[in-house]
Amino acid sequence: MKNKNYITFNVLMPIMFIFILNSCISQIKDEQTLLFYEDQKELYELGYNDTNDAVLLIKRVAHYYKSEKRGLAYVGWQNNNTSSIYNFTTYNRIKSMEFRKLIKNNVANGDFAFSNITGFFEIAYLSDTDKKLDSYLIYIPENYSTEKDYPLIVFLHGYGDGAYIGEHNPKTETFLDYCNRKEVILIAPNGRHWLPEHMGGYRDDSEDDVLKVISHVKERYRIDQKRIYLTGISMGGYGTWYIGSRNSNLFAAIAPTCGYGTGKVFGVPQIDLSLLKDIPVYVTHGDEDASVPVSESRTMVKELQKINSQVIYRELEGVGHNSWDILYQEEEFIDWLLGYEK
Repeated sequence: MKNKNYITFNVLMPIMFIFILNSCISQIKDEQTLLFYEDQKELYELGYNDTNDAVLLIKRVAHYYKSEKRGLAYVGWQNNNTSSIYNFTTYNRIKSMEFRKLIKNNVANGDFAFSNITGFFEIAYLSDTDKKLDSYLIYIPENYSTEKDYPLIVFLHGYGDGAYIGEHNPKTETFLDYCNRKEVILIAPNGRHWLPEHMGGYRDDSEDDVLKVISHVKERYRIDQKRIYLTGISMGGYGTWYIGSRNSNLFAAIAPTCGYGTGKVFGVPQIDLSLLKDIPVYVTHGDEDASVPVSESRTMVKELQKINSQVIYRELEGVGHNSWDILYQEEEFIDWLLGYEK
């Protein structure tokens, strides 16, 4: 009997230990979730509702955290499984107690939620299309002042990227540094990419979403209306062609990178290049691109040249579907953009 009890004890103890450990972990996670609810409660008690920037961002953080708990934050992008977290650098920042406390204090003092906050973070908003909560990445230069206007660069991500632009990734780290030194605001919207119907481009309410984000930023920051620029990679390259041509009154210059738009690939509409006749265009493509044929950019550039459009074309020898790795590290490129105004 003693041996039987001993065996039972040895079997049950590990199980009980695992159960207690899981309970402790769950409790810790629940406590973190409760902190987000407490943040919202504080703001509600101050009289703010779900239209307030601080409330919306904390809700966005709670959404991210819930996805992380369920193991859905790190999935691959194939088959519309885009990670629910747009950028882990910005997520870790906006989730921190320090950041949440800062935006709550700003609001409590009657200020803009992101007043005096610079660098790389996210801003949340409600979609005009279906009132769903969404967010976009934003970079504010260190010396930002409400006393002057700033150029705005809009960055469109590629297929599966989900608004991704990495602060500590070589392909964009240098570019963000340029934005800081040259005092430029940069934003990266998602374009409702998580919806199946928008996996192929920035059309319809995806286009509306990008325009909504631009308006959202213009309402909150001092933006130079004559110096708004559009650039994007791969699918975002198509989005640059598409949204840039359809909103030519908005952008001072556009820069599609390894994009497409002839109507011959991926089932997307052909771009009406006549709408870009009076807009400077900077086109980049690798000649060994196996994902988007280089012929797409070649054809688009030739058509622009026929109508005497101001177009620059750079075909990068020996480069595949990563021409952005080169382009966004070149100071000459951002200088080219900033050299134009409406």
